[in-house]
Amino acid sequence: MDEDSLHAPVIDALRRSGFDCTTVIDAGRKSAPDPSQLEYSTRVSRVLFTRNVGDFSALHREWSARGRTHGGIIVLSPQRMPVGEIERAMRRIAITFDASSIRGQLVHLRNFVG
Repeated sequence: MDEDSLHAPVIDALRRSGFDCTTVIDAGRKSAPDPSQLEYSTRVSRVLFTRNVGDFSALHREWSARGRTHGGIIVLSPQRMPVGEIERAMRRIAITFDASSIRGQLVHLRNFVG
């Protein structure tokens, strides 16, 4: 989870549901620029979860245009959503994608709500 997503109730709910969530603080990467966060998450085989839709959508397009494959990006939009809804949508994403099929994907969490 990047800095834009450091909402303790969401992190706690996801961890209770069995998600292996690591935050930028856990990884010692607080304040690192977005491109560096994406490089890091890819290098350590992690999917990046963010509320920063604009910047990470642009990074996704940039990586795709260069033929690069990142570890996967999940964007939360709209940025205000009940914790339970986020947790349920993340479970749907986990059912839909495995570690290899989410690579290089930009996934909008809102598409998995409901």
